[in-house]
Amino acid sequence: MRSRSLSQTLTLFYPFAGRIKDHLSIARNDEGAYYVEARVNLPLCVFLNLPDSSYVSQLLPESNWTETSAGGYYIAMIQVTNFACGGIAIGAFLSHVIVDAPAAATFMISS
Repeated sequence: MRSRSLSQTLTLFYPFAGRIKDHLSIARNDEGAYYVEARVNLPLCVFLNLPDSSYVSQLLPESNWTETSAGGYYIAMIQVTNFACGGIAIGAFLSHVIVDAPAAATFMISS
């Protein structure tokens, strides 16, 4: 998943690009999902074999569901982590208020 692929996928899952307002509705403002890229200077196989598994949480976007400048909460937060070997990991937080498991799986496959 790269940002271009994500933007194309968000056109199919357009509510994911909005914000949750008042915990009851979606503001479809098309500001997009939270997206960040990270880099690890290790091959993926070395990273996954580290004895301390707490590093795995670094493959997920920062999970602060604070209000955005648009006055709502993100529905989708995505992090793509690039490894020295060329491998990638995609981590996502999707608001369970809006997204159920089948929709989340379909979204990730579509990206």
